[in-house]
Amino acid sequence: IRVRAGYKSEELDVGARSYVSKGTKIKQNRENYIPGYGKVDKPVEKKNARRARRRKKKQEAASKKAAEAEGDGKVQAAAEGLAKVSLNGAPEGPKVAEADGPAAVAKTNAKALRKLRKQLRQIEKIEAQDGQLNPEQVAKVAKKPTILAEIQALEQS
Repeated sequence: IRVRAGYKSEELDVGARSYVSKGTKIKQNRENYIPGYGKVDKPVEKKNARRARRRKKKQEAASKKAAEAEGDGKVQAAAEGLAKVSLNGAPEGPKVAEADGPAAVAKTNAKALRKLRKQLRQIEKIEAQDGQLNPEQVAKVAKKPTILAEIQALEQS
């Protein structure tokens, strides 16, 4: 085999096979170095895992904050619960803060009136039906006097 002048075979020149960086040389000179095994200092966390960890941290903080506030707010919660209960058994209309003014009260009353009138139309439609009524329909028809009273009260206010 004839070889041209200046040609260096890869088989003969072992040191020039590939470039090795300075960092790789330092790693290889350490004791107990296993080629291909790099010790990972910190495991790589995926994006979803990071989000889940942050979300869990937020939820824990919120639950802790709520637990602290719960001790202070137990009396207030009981008072609010009692305020919602009506003595005659009929549900109370929506509450509107007086600070909102008469326009907000009128708007809420109009909305409540529309809702009650719709319920009244549905009851009248059920009453006009021929045949037997199911238990839900009977319960709805039984509410008619209460709905009429609420409509009358809202129209007067």
